[in-house]
Amino acid sequence: MTTPELDATLRVPSTDSTTPRPLGHAQYPPGEIIAGRYRIVSLLGSGGMGDVYRADDIKLEQPVALKFLPPALARDAVLLARLHDEVRLGRQVSHPNVCRIYDIGEYGQAHFVAMEYVDGEDLGRLLRRIGRLPADKAVELAHGIAAGIAAAHAKGILHRDLKPANIMIDSHGDARITDFGLALATEDASLGDLAGTPAYMAPEQLEGKPASVQSDLYALGLVMYEMITGRRPYSGKSIAELRISAASATQPPSTHIRDLDPAVERIILRCLSRDPEQRPKSAREILQTLPGGDPIAAAMAAGQTPSPRAVAAAGTEGSLSRRVAWSLAGAAVVMYAVVLAIVPSTSIVKKVPFDKSPDVLDARAKEIAATLGLGAPRFHASGFSTSSRYLGWIVLHDQSLDRWDHFRESYPPLTYTVRLASQPLLPLGDIPFPSDNDPPLTSRGMANVEIDTTGRLIALAAIPTKPREGHPDFRPLLSMAGLDPARLTPSVPRDTLPLNATERAAWSGNFGRTPVRIEAAAAGATPVWFHIAPPWDEDAHAESASVFSGPAQDAIAWPLSFVIAGIAAFLVWNNYRRGRIDRAGAVRLAVFVFLIEAAAFLLTGYHSLELAAEVGELRRMASFALFWAGAYAFLYVALEPHVRRRWPELMISWSRLLTGRWRDPMVGRDVLIGITAGIAHAFLAMVSSVLPPLLRIAPQNIPRVGHINGYSGARFGVGIIFFVIESGIMLALIESVILVALAVVLRRRPLAIAGIYLLHVAAILFVTHFSALLVPFAIVLAALATFLLVRIGMLSLVAFQLGFSAAFSMPHPIDPSAWTFPATLVGVGTLAVVIVFAFRISLGGQPAFSAALLDD
Repeated sequence: MTTPELDATLRVPSTDSTTPRPLGHAQYPPGEIIAGRYRIVSLLGSGGMGDVYRADDIKLEQPVALKFLPPALARDAVLLARLHDEVRLGRQVSHPNVCRIYDIGEYGQAHFVAMEYVDGEDLGRLLRRIGRLPADKAVELAHGIAAGIAAAHAKGILHRDLKPANIMIDSHGDARITDFGLALATEDASLGDLAGTPAYMAPEQLEGKPASVQSDLYALGLVMYEMITGRRPYSGKSIAELRISAASATQPPSTHIRDLDPAVERIILRCLSRDPEQRPKSAREILQTLPGGDPIAAAMAAGQTPSPRAVAAAGTEGSLSRRVAWSLAGAAVVMYAVVLAIVPSTSIVKKVPFDKSPDVLDARAKEIAATLGLGAPRFHASGFSTSSRYLGWIVLHDQSLDRWDHFRESYPPLTYTVRLASQPLLPLGDIPFPSDNDPPLTSRGMANVEIDTTGRLIALAAIPTKPREGHPDFRPLLSMAGLDPARLTPSVPRDTLPLNATERAAWSGNFGRTPVRIEAAAAGATPVWFHIAPPWDEDAHAESASVFSGPAQDAIAWPLSFVIAGIAAFLVWNNYRRGRIDRAGAVRLAVFVFLIEAAAFLLTGYHSLELAAEVGELRRMASFALFWAGAYAFLYVALEPHVRRRWPELMISWSRLLTGRWRDPMVGRDVLIGITAGIAHAFLAMVSSVLPPLLRIAPQNIPRVGHINGYSGARFGVGIIFFVIESGIMLALIESVILVALAVVLRRRPLAIAGIYLLHVAAILFVTHFSALLVPFAIVLAALATFLLVRIGMLSLVAFQLGFSAAFSMPHPIDPSAWTFPATLVGVGTLAVVIVFAFRISLGGQPAFSAALLDD
C-alpha cells in the first residue's frame, strides 16, 4: 500500500490505492440518467472516496450531488459498509450548516449517495486562492461550523474528518459541513482504527487512540486557526513528524495577524490543547464563547427583545451525562415505588368499600330506578364524586388521630351518580360529560340516582314518564338506603324541590354514626325525590375548610378573570404595536392545545352512539377545544414577549420544543428533571400525610382524592392526562409571568427569586391550612418549585405538573385482579413512557451504558 499524502484522507484498513482522475475525465457524461432518476450535469470533483457529480433529480425537480464510490473500492466490504454508515448517520443530522444526505443507490456495479447540492466553493480551495479570511468573516463561518458539529454531536455522531476541504461555502457565504464518510456513532468510536486526514487529526488520534467529541473540536480549532491566519499551526511530512509538531507549544494566532479579538484566540488555543480534558466540553460551548455567541445577552445588552429563534438557539446543548441521567431516572422510580407503598394509608378509596366496579354500580342504579317505577331509560352517564363539604367539616370538627378512619361506619365521602334518560344526555356547559345538573332535569324519563360504593341509595331526583296514581310508600326508599324506619323520627320537610311533587315526608336519624335529615317526595305513587342531608350541608364554613374551590372562591374568581382578560387584551395590543409577537409559537401552541383538548374531550366525554347526537356532541367538543386553543394563544401572545424580553433563559427548551425540536437534548433534560421533581413533590406529600399519626398528631392533610373519575376506566385516565398537560402549560405561563413581574417591580433578580419562593411557601401552607407541622415540607417543596422555574425553565413546570398528578392524583392500587387495575396502568404507564423518553433524549445520543460495562 502506498503512503498517502498527509493532506489526503487516510483510511486503515484499505484496499488498493487509487489515483483520482482529472476533472475532464468523467466516467458518466452529461445527460446520462442514473438509476432512472438522476440526470448527470457535470463532474464536480474526485477524491479518495470517489467522484462527485452535479445532477438533476428528475422526480423532485431539484439539483443534487451524487457521490460515487470507485468500482475498485466498491468491492471492498469495509468501505461499502462505510458508505452505508455515511447515509445512515448523515440522514440523522438536519441543520442549516450541514449538507443534507438524501438517499443511497446502485447503478450497474457502482454505489452512490444522493445529497444536497451546495452551489459554492470548498473552504480549502478558497483559502488556497485568497490566503486567509478577514477575522470577522472567519468568526462568522466558525459559528456555522460549530453549530453544524453541535447538531451532529447531539445525535451522537462524530465527523472524524473535519477539514477545510470538507466545508463548503455556499452562495450566501454560509458554511456547510460535508462528507460524513468517516463519521461514526459515538458508541462505535472506541474501535480506534486510524481514519481521517493526518494533518487535521488530534494528537490522541495520531497515537492510535479512538476519536471523541474533543478530537472533532481539535479539528475545528485547526480550521479556525487556518481561516484566520492562512496557515496551519503544525507541519510535518509524516505522521511521526506531525506527532512531534503537535506536542510542541502552539504559536498564538495573534503572532501572525494584528488586532485579533482575545476571546477568539483563547477559544482556538483551548481547542488545540494537547490534553482533551482541557478542550471545550462541547461545540455549544465554543458557540457561546465566540463573539456574538450569546444572542440573548447581545439583544438584552442592546435593550432589544431577543427573537424566539435566538432564544431557541441560546444556551448549551443541554445533554446530561449518563451518571446524572441515571440518577434522575432512578430517583424517580424509587420515589414512585415508595408512593405506591404509602397509597393504602392516604387514599380516599382505601378508606371506603371499593370492590364494586362502575358496571356493577350502573346496574344497581338502574335496578333502583326500575324498582321505584321509573322505567328503564335507554341512555345513562355516570361517575364518581367526593363531598368537599364533608371533608372540610371533619377538618373543623374532629381533631382525633383516627378522624379519617370511620367512613365505613358513617356517611360516605365518595358516591357514584348515574344519570338516566330516554334521550341522549348532551351537556350544555364546558365539561365533557353529563353531571348531576347538566343537562338540567327537565324531560320525562330523566333521573339522577346517587349511591355509595356499596350500592346504598343516597339521593334521587326523577321525572317519571308516567307517574302511578295513588299514595306513595317511602319504605322501599329507606330500605335501599340501608335505613330502618323504626329508628327514624318524623320531621317537617325543608328541601326546596326542583321538580313537581304531590306528597312529601321527612325524618331525622342516623346514617351509621352520622346524624342526618332525610327527605322524600312523590308524584302520585311514584317517588321523585330522596335526599339524605348530613350536617355539613348547612355548615357555611365547611367548604372553605376543604382544599377545593367553592362558591366564595368562584365569587372572587369570576371578577378576577375579567380583570385578567382586560390586562391580557392590553398586553396583546401593546406587543402587536411593538412587533414582539411570536406568531409561529402562538399558532403551534394553539394547535397543540386544540389537539390535546379535543382528545381529552373525546376520551372523557359521554357517547350515546346515536349518529345525530354524536355529531352534535363532536361539534360541541370541537367548539370548546377551539375556544381553549384560542384562549391559550391569546395569553401566550400577551405574556410570552415579556418573559422573552426580561428573563429569556426560562424559555430556551420551551422555544426549542415549539420549533419542533422535540428530540433536542435540552428538551429531554428539562422534562426528566421536571418529571422527577413532580414525583418528588408527590413523595413528600405522601410522607407529610403519614408522618402525623406516627407522631401521635391528628392527620394534617385530607385523604388523597385526586382525579377520582380516573377509576371509571382507562380511557378516562388517558383523557385526564391530557387535561393535566394543559394545566401544566397554564402553570408555566402564569408562574413565569409572576417571576418577571416581580423582577420589574423589585428591580433585582435575586429579590424576584426570593419573592416567588415566598409565594410558593404561602400557597403550600394555604392548601395545608397553615399547619405548623407541615412548614418544613412547605419550605422544601417551595424551594423545589422555585428551582425548577428559575434554573431549569418553563418546560420543566409542565413536566412537573404531569409527574405530580400522575404520581399523586391518578389511581394507584397495584392489584392485577382488581377492576381498578387498567386505570392504574394509565398513571404508571404514562410516567414510565415519559421517563424513558426523556432519559433517552437527555443523553444527546450517548449510549445508555458505557462500552466498558457492555464489554463486561
